[in-house]
Amino acid sequence: MDNKKMHALVTLANDIRVGLFRLEDNRDLFDKLEGLGVELLGFFGEKISALLKWGSVAHHPIIAVNDQDTEKRQLFSLAHEIGHLFIDYGWLPEPYKAQNDFDQLDGVLNVTHYRRVGKHHDVRHTQREALMDDFARNFLMPFDEVKVKYIDNGLQAEKTIDELVERYYVSEVAARTQLGFVKKVGGEEW
Repeated sequence: MDNKKMHALVTLANDIRVGLFRLEDNRDLFDKLEGLGVELLGFFGEKISALLKWGSVAHHPIIAVNDQDTEKRQLFSLAHEIGHLFIDYGWLPEPYKAQNDFDQLDGVLNVTHYRRVGKHHDVRHTQREALMDDFARNFLMPFDEVKVKYIDNGLQAEKTIDELVERYYVSEVAARTQLGFVKKVGGEEW
C-alpha cells in the first residue's frame, strides 16, 4: 500500500478512536460499541475469531467475538470488525447517519477466521484482511502516540513494546507489529 493510502488509514483509525468513540482505555471498547448502537455477542468456536452481521430487523450492526479468545484478542477482533464496518460499509452511528441508510445490508457481512488457519482466500481478500489488521492496530495503538513513545524511549524497541502492551492492553505480537509499522512508515522522520 502506498504511503498516501496508509496515512489516510492511520488518520481514519485515529479520528474514529478519538472523535467518535472518545476511547482512552481499550478495555472500554465493549461499552463504547454498545453505546453507539452495536450489539455485541459471544460465541464458542475454534475456527473463527469474530463475525460481523447486519441486524436487518433492528437496523444495527452485530459483532460476535469468540469467548475462548483472550480479552486482548477479542479487543483486536472488535477493532478489525470496526474497520470493516466503517471502511467496507460506510457505517456511522445515529445521529450521524440514519440507520435506514443501511437497509440494503442483510445477514453476515464478514467472518474473521482464527488466524486464517485452513482458509484459502484470493490475494484481494488476503490484502483486505491485512488492511483491516492495519486499521485495528492503528485504532488500538494510535500511530502518533506510538511514534512519540518510541522516540521518548531513545528508539529502544523492547522498552517501547513493553509500554505499548501495558498502556493499550494489547498482545506483545500486536505491539511489536505496530512498532514495526510505525518504524517503516514514519521512519524517514527520525
